[in-house]
Amino acid sequence: MAESVPHVKAGTLKAIGLSSTTRSALLPDLPTIAEQGLPQYALDGWVALVGPASLPKAESDRIYQAVRATLAVPEARDALLAQGYQLQGTTPEATTAFFRAEVARMAKLVKQSGLKID
Repeated sequence: MAESVPHVKAGTLKAIGLSSTTRSALLPDLPTIAEQGLPQYALDGWVALVGPASLPKAESDRIYQAVRATLAVPEARDALLAQGYQLQGTTPEATTAFFRAEVARMAKLVKQSGLKID
């Protein structure tokens, strides 16, 4: 998002809608695709830290707390917000649930599309 905003604001690129479920603070007047008549459309980008399945819970929790502490630092938080990120600070358990739900959702879409991988 951050790379395109200067071009949209300069008029050299026309943004037609956000694929995310919410508007962006960087382009608050740009509606989402869902707002424009496709209410089921939702494709949020996300960034997550992942580790091996064998990672001990204590280590996962330690890393999670370190990331939360980093996101609480104003300079770090502001730099990410300026790039268009919406900071969630999701727990490891919620992230795992999100991954599983997204895999199921995308698998359903692929199946509905009829696409096949050769």
